[in-house]
Amino acid sequence: MYRRHSKGSNKEKVENLINRQFQNNSLHSALTSDLTYVKVNGVNNFICLILDLYNREIVGYSAGKF
Repeated sequence: MYRRHSKGSNKEKVENLINRQFQNNSLHSALTSDLTYVKVNGVNNFICLILDLYNREIVGYSAGKF
């Protein structure tokens, strides 16, 4: 089931600090995240991962039902 976000979107310009330079030389110098929605047994769930671009390690996550 798709739910529309009730608030307006943020249309502010954001500076591109990484500029596609994904090869980093120090731990925690660039972190990225991904948010995914998945339905499990008819229940909507989410998982959000935080990934360190230096070594591709997952450094944090959050998961749950919504």
